[in-house]
Parts: sequence; C-alpha cells; structure tokens
Amino acid sequence: MTAYCLITDVEGFMQLNFTSGSTPTDDEVTGFISIADGLIDDHTQRKWSEETVTDEYYDADGDKNIILNNGPITEITSVYENVASLTETPSWVERTEGHANDFLVYNDENRLRFHNNIPAKGYQNLKISYKYGYTTTPTSIKYASILLTTIMVIKAITNPEILDNLRGYSLLDLKVFKYGQSPKIQAYVNEYNDIIEEYGKKKGAVVGFG
Repeated sequence: MTAYCLITDVEGFMQLNFTSGSTPTDDEVTGFISIADGLIDDHTQRKWSEETVTDEYYDADGDKNIILNNGPITEITSVYENVASLTETPSWVERTEGHANDFLVYNDENRLRFHNNIPAKGYQNLKISYKYGYTTTPTSIKYASILLTTIMVIKAITNPEILDNLRGYSLLDLKVFKYGQSPKIQAYVNEYNDIIEEYGKKKGAVVGFG
C-alpha cells in the first residue's frame, strides 16, 4: 500500500525535521503515517491507494453483470471462466474486455457487464484479477493523513512516554491519545473529522482525541 502522505509532507506542515536522533525519530514518524492511513481506511471503509487483487473467485448466476468485491476498478488484468462441469477437470477460458469482445467495465460501479459469452451458472467458475482504488490519493485524504500524523507527533513530543504505547498501537485503540488536549490539537481533530464525514461511508465514525 502506498502511503497517503510522506514524512516530508509532515515536516513541511509542522516546520520540523525528523532524524534518527529526534523525538520522535524519522522511523517512528513513518510508523505514525502508517497508523494514520490505517485509521483513515477504517473510518471511511475504503482504500485510497491502488490495490491489486489476484485470482478472486466468483459464482456466476447466468446474469450479464458481475459485481466485484472492491472498487472503484482501475484495471481488469484478467478474467477466466471455467467451462468444465463440476465433475470434470477445470478448463479455464479467458474472456476479454471490449465492445468487440466479451464484456465492458463500469469502473465506478465495480461492475463487469457481459454482452458475449455470458458466464453460465456455476460455483467459483469465474476467476478475476484486477486493480482497484485510486492511482492518485485525493488531496483531502492526504491532508487527513498529515493531520492525524501531526497529532501523534505532538503527543509524542509533549509526552515522550506515549512512544512506548504507539510502537504497539492498535488501529481501534485510541486510549494512547488520552494525555490531555490543546486548542491546536482540537483544531486538527475537527479538520480531520470534517474530512471523514465528507469521504466516509461509515457515518458518525469520527475520532475524539480528548
């Protein structure tokens, strides 16, 4: 997974320089970014970088439409249909994208629509490899990652003992942040929550760091 922001983005935002001798260290800040990105994924219930899926199996039901498990789709790598019966050795035949071929891709709907060689009903008789997500992280999501990382850095600077907790940090365990509050941190929390409310599927999944 590609990080939603870089350590240089956090340094620029905070006007600080992180090194192997700073508190927190550059490696620890990189770890904070990873934590922040995981939280963003959880709070929005989606990925904001491009992910690859290889050989995901589907049961065809005779319908022209196949809805993939993830999206938005950025690329269909391959689609194979097993044309053998359940009692026979699998025989995988490739199906191809395009008007003159077998199916079209509706990227934002996570959907393949077949117009030729419509897959027959079967159990795990479709094998699809594809990419999904975002080739470029939306600017607001990048900013959310910077904000969340900044909050962790501030907490680490003002409460060095928090670093021991953050090294073993669980994505859904927010107790490590409960070391007091400041107007600046609250402002960052408010900005972060505004972004999550705008981009999130799971409404109300805002974060409190008080």
